[in-house]
Amino acid sequence: MDKLTVTVVGLLPRQAERVAAAYGGELELRFVGTSETMQKIRATAESSDHVLVMTKFIPHDVQDGLKKRGTVEYCNGGTSSVGQKLDQILGR
Repeated sequence: MDKLTVTVVGLLPRQAERVAAAYGGELELRFVGTSETMQKIRATAESSDHVLVMTKFIPHDVQDGLKKRGTVEYCNGGTSSVGQKLDQILGR
C-alpha cells in the first residue's frame, strides 16, 4: 500500500527534520518553507493527500492562497501540534 502524502507548510528546517524522523517511515512527508513561491506551494499541496499549515509561521497571503484547495488543516502550535495532526491522519 502506498504511503499517504502530507505537505507541511511553514516549519523551520530543524522542526521539519524532527517531524521527518518521527513520521517519515509511515507517511510521505513534503516540507515547504514560506520563502517558496506561491506557485510552488500550491503545486506541492495539490499533489498531496493532506496539507498542514503552520498558522503561526506563515503569512496570511499564503494561508489565503491555500484555502482554495479545500482540504487544508491548520496547526496553531509547533511540532507537537503537527504530530497530533499526523497521528490523526494515521488513525491513532
